[in-house]
Amino acid sequence: MNARELLKDCDAILKRRGIEYGKPEDLYKVTAKLISGQIGDVSPSQVCLIMAQVKLGRIANGNAALDTYVDAINYVALAWEIHDL
Repeated sequence: MNARELLKDCDAILKRRGIEYGKPEDLYKVTAKLISGQIGDVSPSQVCLIMAQVKLGRIANGNAALDTYVDAINYVALAWEIHDL
């Protein structure tokens, strides 16, 4: 799979997740509130970056399937999309 094909897969998954889970900004606002209760103020965009770091850790550990790469890319893209919330 080349980079363009990977990005097409990322786009398809973002569309499916939007249908399944709703708007990412709504999900990550709620998640930010939950995490903030545990560790202090966290923005919705930071939640996405934390999730991307979890995926990058899996990749660095050598235990990553294709969907781990797709998830990491999508979390970073979502962080950008909602960075001003």
